[in-house]
Amino acid sequence: MPGSPESNKPNHEWRAPNPQPESESNPLVPLLRGQRGEGERSHEELVANIRKQLAAYIEDMKPVEKYDPVDAMREVFVRAHSDLVREYCPELRGEGSWKYPHAQLYMAWSLIAQPYYKSARTRRLGEDDLKRDAGHLGHTITLDENESKLLSAMAEAVGIPNPFGPKPPEKK
Repeated sequence: MPGSPESNKPNHEWRAPNPQPESESNPLVPLLRGQRGEGERSHEELVANIRKQLAAYIEDMKPVEKYDPVDAMREVFVRAHSDLVREYCPELRGEGSWKYPHAQLYMAWSLIAQPYYKSARTRRLGEDDLKRDAGHLGHTITLDENESKLLSAMAEAVGIPNPFGPKPPEKK
């Protein structure tokens, strides 16, 4: 049951693979970098950018929906993800979301956000998404370094804990 102590203990294994440079055809690079060819954004810049996007979404939805930052983050992620797939991977349109790039990032978001949705409807949607994707991707979530950064920034932007924490720095 969402919100119970058991729901905060994921039955998913968490792995961080070998890091990949941002430049390796990552459709989420625009979220990680400045739009004018700047270097990689800091965690604080990512959080600020996500909060700005959430504020715009929430402002647009005010007459329709009640304020729930966790639900807004889900919606902003789904919309941005769809836009990126349309632009970078049009051949995947109409396919299951588990085939999209960064499907594991969405699965990780669904997992950590589940107990924090304010409405039962949104909790159910998040749970359904998680079950569907886990049915195709398995119960091991593997994020690259950039996805780990985004997950941490998304969680901080809406004020929920990321039980997996940021990816530990590489030992030299």
